[in-house]
Amino acid sequence: MFTCHVCTNGDVRELAGYASFPRVTSDCKPWPAGGQLGVCSRCGAMQKIINDQWRADIARIYQDYTIYFQASGAEQAVFVGEAAQLMSRSDRLVSQIVAHVDLPPTGRLLDIGCGNGAFLGAFSSALPGWLLAGTELSETNKATVEAIRGVEALYTCGLAETPGCFGLISLVHVLEHIANPSEFLRAVAAKLEHEGTLFVEVPDAARNPVDLLIADHATHFTVASLAALLESAGFRITTLSEEWVSKEISVVARKGHGPAAVPAMRGDAAASALDWLRATREAARAVRGRAAGRKFGLFGSSIAATWLAQEVDRAMDFFVDEDIHRHGERFFERTVLSPDEVPDGSAVFVGIAGGAAERIARRLSQSYPAVSWIPGPPLV
Repeated sequence: MFTCHVCTNGDVRELAGYASFPRVTSDCKPWPAGGQLGVCSRCGAMQKIINDQWRADIARIYQDYTIYFQASGAEQAVFVGEAAQLMSRSDRLVSQIVAHVDLPPTGRLLDIGCGNGAFLGAFSSALPGWLLAGTELSETNKATVEAIRGVEALYTCGLAETPGCFGLISLVHVLEHIANPSEFLRAVAAKLEHEGTLFVEVPDAARNPVDLLIADHATHFTVASLAALLESAGFRITTLSEEWVSKEISVVARKGHGPAAVPAMRGDAAASALDWLRATREAARAVRGRAAGRKFGLFGSSIAATWLAQEVDRAMDFFVDEDIHRHGERFFERTVLSPDEVPDGSAVFVGIAGGAAERIARRLSQSYPAVSWIPGPPLV
């Protein structure tokens, strides 16, 4: 019996078969197979079973955490719109927040888990009248963060000890790391001003099953489980979107309960996710096998590529990424190529979920027909 991260009193059952998959850290490093994945029989929330082993893994991961090392610290780019325009995740998120939230020209923002300050930098450019602050576990990026215009300080103390209250608090890829998210969100609410706004960005595990393999993610959110958690913690959702960033969930909320439509859980998300992982693993191995005598590559240089590199026994010749910050970098001791650098006759496996693999493979096949761009299976 384990306590659910979302409904707090559900019966969490462990999923068989999960421990056979090699895992990944959230900073895109390989991690051994193992761990325990559970699903709450009451609310359906997917989550890691938090025990001493999970905590020991987390301590080791964060001890050697290197954000965006594949691009020398440059934030990952995301695809936007039908034209697949590339822009930084933070620029995209800030542009959507400004478009959908009536923010005043001045205020105070706290970015919890601010990393090397990418979100703070984008926010500073869009709303230069705001005072900014960030929190992190260490002072590794203190000088970089505090050099951003408008930043008061980078705090490494507890949230309760962070000075003052804030008109906006952001949690960009933070909440999924928290072992006790309901309690954490109540602490966040205490740091918000009366009319303050909360912004949350998390991976969408229903559309991106590889999220289940991230060793340091405690909760694997769907739209339904994230909405339920926020409302149970005393927040009223004002905006919820799956379109701001592909395969991610974006939520704007305010303190206080109110009527909100919580989407129902869509079938057995965990079982579907594990089925997709198995099918994608087998598809990647099959493409590698058929590519004997030809160059073989994996598309991407982030979470999915880290996992698949392990599943094909690192038998790839290169990675392919459309993010210009990653071109020429080394990943798994292989070079990250741009699509136009891929040798003619090569086979490239596109193991991306959320319906993106087919679109990416089709688009690249039109531009680079001498390369076989092979999409992985669709997510049912």
